[in-house]
Amino acid sequence: MKRYFWGLIYIFCLIVAQSCAPTKLNKVYIKDHNEKMECVKLHFPQIYNLYISGDVIIYDVYEYIDAKTGSSKVHVSYRYR
Repeated sequence: MKRYFWGLIYIFCLIVAQSCAPTKLNKVYIKDHNEKMECVKLHFPQIYNLYISGDVIIYDVYEYIDAKTGSSKVHVSYRYR
């Protein structure tokens, strides 16, 4: 009985943790290199200039809908060389 009780508590904690975690749903990854660079150039000109000069490497660019405002946002994953 104790084992069943702790199992239910564990499952409940998992459900609560997943529902409270901030998520970026409806991600749309941009695969085309030209489109990716245009998006970075438009939304993140400083990162684009660093990319052109060879100071950063851009991994992923994706668009998502912000849950709070409902507006479209862009995310760029990059690192310095």
